[in-house]
Amino acid sequence: MFYLNQHSSKSTCRNEQDYWSYNNIRKFEYINSNNMFINDFDNFPIRLTNLHELDIALPIGNYFWSIISSWNQLISLNISINGNENNVYFQLQKFLDQTPHLYSLKFSNWNDLNMILFQKLKSKSIRRLHFTELRITCRQYFERNECSALINSALGKQCEVLIIPIANEILAVDIAENMIKLRSLIIKCQGNRSSRFKFSSRNDLFVQWK
Repeated sequence: MFYLNQHSSKSTCRNEQDYWSYNNIRKFEYINSNNMFINDFDNFPIRLTNLHELDIALPIGNYFWSIISSWNQLISLNISINGNENNVYFQLQKFLDQTPHLYSLKFSNWNDLNMILFQKLKSKSIRRLHFTELRITCRQYFERNECSALINSALGKQCEVLIIPIANEILAVDIAENMIKLRSLIIKCQGNRSSRFKFSSRNDLFVQWK
């Protein structure tokens, strides 16, 4: 049992550090920076030791890094970017450097993604990229210049599974021909037409239209 108010908390556990350590939480969402609880980790010293999925909005404050005591189990990272500051990409690269088993990277508002800075991101483990735009007021589809930046990026060159909205089907062919590690390509074209490409080999392309 524990007690808390706006400024402090107190646990009845003999060892409060044990109380704040959570081994069974697999997914954590850290989005609303205006929330009092997630802004004050001095009073709420949560420690997550077995996290598999993380949804987070960047940039974040320095206090966040104390929450995760081990990054080795993280396999999925969902990013929302607020602004194009270099600090956002510094923090994102810091995530990638600390997560040796991260497999999937998702961007929930790709319109705020600076593709020039995206090209500099590096990770040895990421094999799945997912781009989506949840705001209907923003541009929904990748154009040729964004696709070219993705193809030539370090993450794009090692990507095996790609989920992406694109302006036309010709761009899907460009992606399939130039991202040589791709095994699966799922696209949404302008006009609400969705496609799924699966590669059994580089010379064997199957297309299924939905």
